[in-house]
Amino acid sequence: MLSKFSVKKPMTVFVSIVIIIVLGIVSFLKMTPDLMPNMDFPYAMIMTTYGGQLPEIVEATVSKPLEQSISTIDGVKEVTSNSAENYSVLIIEFEDGTNMDTATVDLRSSLDTISDSWPDEVGTPYLIKANPSILPVAMTAVEYEGKERNELSEYVSNELINKLEGIDGVASVSDKGVVVEKENIVVSQKKIDALNIKISAALDDQFSDAEEKLDSAKKEIDENINKAESGNQTISSSIEQINAQQESAASQLAQAQKNAESGKTQLLSAKMQLLDQKSSLTQTKQTLETAYQALLSIKSSYEQLLAQKQQLTDTLNTLNQINDNYVNIVKQMASLDKESEEYKQLEKQLEEIDEQLKPYNIRKEGLALAIESTNAALSTVDSSLEKINKTLAELGTDASNLDSSLKELTDKIAVINGGIAQLDTAISGLDDKSVSVDSALATISKQQSSADFKMSSALSTLISKQSEVQSAATQLDSAKNEVQGSIDTLKEQKDKAKNKADMNNTVTLENVSNILTAQNFSMPAGYITDDENNKYMVRVGDKVDNEEELKSLALFDTKIDGIGVITLDDVADVFLKDNSDEIYAKINGNEGVLLSFSKQSDIATSTVCENINTAFEELSKENTGLKFTNLYSQGDYISIVIDSVLQNLILGAILAIIILFLFLRDIKPTIIVACSIPISVIFAIVLMYFSGVTLNMISLSGLAIGVGMLVDNSVVVIENIYRLRGLGYSPIQASLNGAKQVAGAIASSTLTTICVFLPIVFVEGITRQLFVDMALTIAYSLLASLIIALTLVPAMGQRMLRKIKQQKNPENSKIIKCYEKSLRFVLRHKVFAILTVILLLAASMFGSIAKGFSFMPNMSSTEVEVSAKLDDNATLEETIDTAEQINNILNGYDEFEIVGVMTGNNTSLMGMSGTSSADTGSVTAYGVLKEEYTKKSSEICDRLNDDLKKIKGEISVSGSSSTSSMSTLLGDGSIEITLYGDDIETLKKTAEDMAKQLETVDGILETDSGVGATSPEIKVSVDKEKAAEKGLTVAQVYQQIASAVASKKTSTTLTNDEGNSIDVVIVKDESKSVTPDTIGSIDINYTDLEENEKTTSLSSIADISKSETIDVIKRQDQKRYLSITGTLKNGYTLTDVSNKVEKLFKDYDLPKSCSIEYAGSNKATMEAMSQLVLMLLLGIVLIYLIMVAQFQSLKSPFIIMFTIPLAFTGGFLGLLITGFDVSVVSLVGFVMLCGIIVNNGIVLVDYINRLRRGGKERVEAIVEAGKTRMRPILITALTTILGLSVMAVGLGTGAEMMQPLAIVCIGGLIYATFMTLYIIPVIYDAFNKKELRKIADSELETIDE
Repeated sequence: MLSKFSVKKPMTVFVSIVIIIVLGIVSFLKMTPDLMPNMDFPYAMIMTTYGGQLPEIVEATVSKPLEQSISTIDGVKEVTSNSAENYSVLIIEFEDGTNMDTATVDLRSSLDTISDSWPDEVGTPYLIKANPSILPVAMTAVEYEGKERNELSEYVSNELINKLEGIDGVASVSDKGVVVEKENIVVSQKKIDALNIKISAALDDQFSDAEEKLDSAKKEIDENINKAESGNQTISSSIEQINAQQESAASQLAQAQKNAESGKTQLLSAKMQLLDQKSSLTQTKQTLETAYQALLSIKSSYEQLLAQKQQLTDTLNTLNQINDNYVNIVKQMASLDKESEEYKQLEKQLEEIDEQLKPYNIRKEGLALAIESTNAALSTVDSSLEKINKTLAELGTDASNLDSSLKELTDKIAVINGGIAQLDTAISGLDDKSVSVDSALATISKQQSSADFKMSSALSTLISKQSEVQSAATQLDSAKNEVQGSIDTLKEQKDKAKNKADMNNTVTLENVSNILTAQNFSMPAGYITDDENNKYMVRVGDKVDNEEELKSLALFDTKIDGIGVITLDDVADVFLKDNSDEIYAKINGNEGVLLSFSKQSDIATSTVCENINTAFEELSKENTGLKFTNLYSQGDYISIVIDSVLQNLILGAILAIIILFLFLRDIKPTIIVACSIPISVIFAIVLMYFSGVTLNMISLSGLAIGVGMLVDNSVVVIENIYRLRGLGYSPIQASLNGAKQVAGAIASSTLTTICVFLPIVFVEGITRQLFVDMALTIAYSLLASLIIALTLVPAMGQRMLRKIKQQKNPENSKIIKCYEKSLRFVLRHKVFAILTVILLLAASMFGSIAKGFSFMPNMSSTEVEVSAKLDDNATLEETIDTAEQINNILNGYDEFEIVGVMTGNNTSLMGMSGTSSADTGSVTAYGVLKEEYTKKSSEICDRLNDDLKKIKGEISVSGSSSTSSMSTLLGDGSIEITLYGDDIETLKKTAEDMAKQLETVDGILETDSGVGATSPEIKVSVDKEKAAEKGLTVAQVYQQIASAVASKKTSTTLTNDEGNSIDVVIVKDESKSVTPDTIGSIDINYTDLEENEKTTSLSSIADISKSETIDVIKRQDQKRYLSITGTLKNGYTLTDVSNKVEKLFKDYDLPKSCSIEYAGSNKATMEAMSQLVLMLLLGIVLIYLIMVAQFQSLKSPFIIMFTIPLAFTGGFLGLLITGFDVSVVSLVGFVMLCGIIVNNGIVLVDYINRLRRGGKERVEAIVEAGKTRMRPILITALTTILGLSVMAVGLGTGAEMMQPLAIVCIGGLIYATFMTLYIIPVIYDAFNKKELRKIADSELETIDE
């Protein structure tokens, strides 16, 4: 139908072709090239920080709950987590075909739910959807002639990055090697000690008044106690004297009486005795007077205490009034503007308050403390008075009756005075009168009675007063104790005040950081409106502008006279410092800056890179001396690879046209067939554009592969037209029938080739995403070639083949005659031929598969990447030294045009490393190869590996782009065993033992237990009971330890004069750094039951031990695991060694809690292989069904199917000869062969059937068909082979990826083409004995000319 229409209306065909060409050109110009197809990876990653936590805590708090929550989301296939110190990383793999946008929404919902239950210290989870766009598309070195490193850094940070981030398609720009200034705040212990001395002295001054008053009270009480003790002793002595005098007086009076009875002569003696008695009474009087003075002193002390109380009360009232006034003034000032008159008036009032307080020797800031001290002293005096009153009450008196007691004592003294007067009277009577002895005796007796009475009365009085004095002394002792208690309390309060004011307790990293953050604050608080409805924004706070302002920043107010407000400069050294000693980035041996570019996901990589390069050119023109050097650019690499593929495509087309001309030996049919190639390609590009297929290496490789097949249909048609013209048919009849006769065959052959790719919809993962574009491109180009063959070829044939060259009868050629003889020989020896083919298939298959499998070959690259991983305890100095060694080695290679070396890994290049400390322990280097050495990147890598062996650490050298080597997505080509278990120690021991066992396997070079780095750990086990006794929890102890061991902290940012942000970093004084030996002496603060703040050492409440811990705890599907890996020796295949490993561990005695699973490259490769084998089998079934539909027979398609194993034999032989492994790419080549190779079989069997229907005998028809179709079969095979030959040779950068596919196709075509000419006839002859219905010439279609 199509051929008839095209022959009748050729101009319509030409117009259609012009439209297709126009659409193709427009489509091609609008399509942006890329390296790989648009791939939607079914992966997502969640990163969560948990500062200061060990891997076990991160696992239990973050990773495990996340896994449990995420596992319930629809479509989740596998969840893997890494729990390390300070952070957790989860990688979620979804089922193939999952809508990642919906999955991301579900993940965010799950994160919102689980994060609510986390501690406050856990950071906000960072969700990343896996996308090639997250990888940098370019890395560029920046140099600026005439600028120092600091100047270059300032230019890059302040100007360049902002401009580059404005480039269309650029998502972000990360820098490396930029010198960054930071405002360092080093907490100075020297300044803190000096400040503490000043504070201590100021507090001593504040407490001195209260201390003096209490000391004075104590002194007075001590004096009164001494007086009371002295009076008590005097009274006791008087009592003893009275008793002695009483006895003496009685004896004397008795003797006087005796003497009186003897005679008057003894009167004089009696007088003397009376004089002695008088003297005694006089002494008694003196004693009583002493007791009187003692009681009078007690009264005086009591009155002094009352006076002191009154003084303290008056002072307290005065201070309270002044304090109330001070507080009121401060409140008023807080609401006033500092420049207002009212504010200044209030300041004067504050000065007046200071004048009022001068008599009390205090300032207004010390009012509260002075009031507190006065209250304490007043309380002490009240207590002393209360105890004195209580004692007086117990004695039956009170303070008001002291006067009556003194009066009573006075009366007693008066009685003694009366006795003395009586003695004087008696003596006077003896002198004046002469009395009788009886009268004298009577008088003596009377005086004796009177003296006894008076002395007894005085004695009783003295005893009573002695008791009173002792009671008063007891009260004074109690008062003394009270005053001493007040002194002790005051001292304790003074010590507390000093401890509270101790800057060592206050000036910590955490406190200073929090204060700086709070003080360096400026935020809008909202809006207010005035009466005219004008809206005003209320902004609170001011940002710190410069270093001087930072130094004078108020930290806190001590409220201590002479100290006042503490500023940052009082406790720390503040200075500006850059990080030049912490970074390393060199380009060609010179210090420079590296920039890494990430693109927006909706912009093509090549477009972004082109925009970046354009911006570089413009900036270089605008800034003389500014130079940009690409160390890595996906856009440049894409251009090189795409150009290489396009070059291969064009060369293949040219070679196909040349072979056509050589076979046809006529320029006209060659031109007709040659036209079908570009038109079919343009037609395919139109279909690619409208179906969303991009111009990438895979799709263009599909076009390059299809170029050789594009001419097949046209060759068959033109050859048949040419044959009919040679038989005498007119140009129109030859064109019409030539196309019609083979239309079914070429349609069937085209469909068989296309349908082998149809089962790709059943393939999963990256294999499907990689090869869908290839399948669609080949399908589009073949469909286009079929349409062109049935329309354009006959339309051009009926115009251009009006005159044809007379061709020699091909049957007379020596080649045809040799073929005929050999074919007849094979037909006679069918069994031998079939057995030979089967043996060749088995041998080639065994030889290829025995070498093992791989996923995809590496591609050559324009650069070499070197990465070094140092020991986990490596210092920054060691890292920089390693970087310098690598830099020297790379700069010694002439093959490199540019060498860039930096500390850090690829993550830091993407700006995800955080601080410079994250760069410690790793080095990354890039060497950009000169153009002539790009194909030798593998050799250069081998040499570099040898040269870098002397460098300490794990060195990895890669000569292929990370984006072009798809094998990196599936592992590093090593043996990998996943060991699952719950207990970390059991996992470690088992993994280490398995690694030793793995070393014994033949073919294993090195093993790794997967335990990874272990870090020295100081374990602090808090004794919960001891901690609880001090009111502490484990969390509180942790917080204090974390604060003590912290060495630095970034607090806030400042803005310098140029408007740049500068980080403010607080650094602890080195003298206060905690070491493993001093960690036990960390002071832990706590509050006792009496609300007193105290400290204890960490070692008193915790056990401290040293151990090692795993740096990263890995989990997969909620189970812990370790990966035991083994690298292969040269000459060994992954599949072969994997089989040996599985055999070794088949009977391995695993702990009950452990299990193993084989993973890694081999597993991923075999999964991809199994999917492609399934695709292959389904494709074969579809091919068979299509041929059944064409031939209307089950037997004929079965015969043609024998060409498939023939093609496989050739493919395996091709891999063996070239040394390639059986890979996923080569397996795609086998899939393609299934569809390509049956085409020749279809054409041959179709023609045999036509001859037999024309009346030929079966064998003769087979021989005739072989002879007739030999040329078109060879032409189509050779055009396809030559079209693929450029790709098979691997010309150009990036051609290595599709090289195995081309080799398989070429090997299969070469072998199967020749075997088709022999084996298909053998199988046909064996299975087709039945005669076919004949077709008459009248059945040929004609058309009016």
